[in-house]
Amino acid sequence: LKTEGVFIDVLGTSHDRAWQRAWQEFLGACLAYDAERRPDGGRAFGDRLHELLERHPLDGALGCAGAFGTPTPLVGEGVSFARHITD
Repeated sequence: LKTEGVFIDVLGTSHDRAWQRAWQEFLGACLAYDAERRPDGGRAFGDRLHELLERHPLDGALGCAGAFGTPTPLVGEGVSFARHITD
């Protein structure tokens, strides 16, 4: 993945330009092709995310299904398992 930035559309939301820029900069750094721009490990990522959430909190939440499919045996060379997702 090689990206030069991230765009978040804030039209129709209560977020201002400062919120938009802060989140775009954070997400852009996390996805940067150049490793020097990315957070240096999980602790640095968590610290930056914590600070960002304190300064520019998120509005609401996205739902996430509680189930991610059922294990399904795959037959081939040996037996393995995969998740069968129906939605």
